Amino acid sequence: MPSRKIKATFVMPCLNESRTLPKLLEECNEVFTEDALADWEILLADNGSTDGSREIARKHGARVVDIPRKGYGSAVHGGIIAAETTWVAYADADGTYSPRDAVKLLHSAVKYDADLAMGSRITGTIHKGAMPLSHRYLGTPVLSLLIRLLYGICITDCNSGIRCLKKESFVKWRIKSRGMEFASAILIKAANHEANIIEEPVMLRRDLKGRTPHLRAWHDGMRHLLVVLAGAPWLFWYSGITMLLLSVATAIPCIWGPFKVTPWFGIFGAHTMAVSITIGFFGSLCFNMAQLIYVRAPSRRPIPDLAFRLLNIPEGLLFWLLVSCAATFGAAVFYLFYRWYLADFGGINFIKLAMFAVYFAVVPTSLIMGVFHAHLDKRVDV
Repeated sequence: MPSRKIKATFVMPCLNESRTLPKLLEECNEVFTEDALADWEILLADNGSTDGSREIARKHGARVVDIPRKGYGSAVHGGIIAAETTWVAYADADGTYSPRDAVKLLHSAVKYDADLAMGSRITGTIHKGAMPLSHRYLGTPVLSLLIRLLYGICITDCNSGIRCLKKESFVKWRIKSRGMEFASAILIKAANHEANIIEEPVMLRRDLKGRTPHLRAWHDGMRHLLVVLAGAPWLFWYSGITMLLLSVATAIPCIWGPFKVTPWFGIFGAHTMAVSITIGFFGSLCFNMAQLIYVRAPSRRPIPDLAFRLLNIPEGLLFWLLVSCAATFGAAVFYLFYRWYLADFGGINFIKLAMFAVYFAVVPTSLIMGVFHAHLDKRVDV
């Protein structure tokens, strides 16, 4: 242990927690006084409480900062920025996390010089009734697995509400999320900055009976998922490219098809073309989503050369691509209508050409329009 104590801040995001604060603050003062490594300041990041939470915090020696912008992430972000120490730990003000775990995370962060020390409820202790089964065995594990696979960081609990970090590193990450998805956003930003992230088991205590939780499971879960996927454009890029190649590979033989494999089974006919169009449609959707994400949020991975070229295609070439696309589609429609006219608007056996016209309208056209959309998005803030 060093001869001089380091300085640390314990941030508690708070919105109307007057029922839990007195006991929690007493516990904090007791635990932090015993810590031989650090001198702790308790900081309440209040998000608009109207039940006397601020007064209770001041009474127990905590510093209070008002965070006017609503949201869990806003409160945590504002509290960390208001901290005046190198190390900052934070945990919910509802008493579900123990201050002893904040001390534990700080000690580990200092020992391993970590930018972020995560508390894991999954590998720690979860009191009976403290976490819904859907969160424990579905939501948190699935999101954590996605983050491990997409960002290469070894964590088991992406939604943990107790963590310790270096303020200097946090400022560099420039996190914009302000809702519950802040918990995942901080991990993604840390990973993109190649931060040193560690994890320690922690305890989750049962919530106070009768307390109204701020978490909205499906709403906030979806926001977490969106943040995780938005930081991984390569997932959409390579899945889109794969589907597009598969679509082309199944569409080309349809030019000469259909082929009879058995008297009752054929391939590369209208049905195969319909499948090809469907695959191409979803491929183009993924492809275009990747393009838009690359415009807005470059990731830690290098942007694929093709994506870079498409995002920086000369505007003159883009113009002629759009004109050619419209002209080709218009010519195909005119030709179909002309053949129908020659048949006196009766029935014509023109299914193959019609299917290829639909293919062109759905796949190449949507790709070109996706590039056009990405270029429009680049000019939105001009």
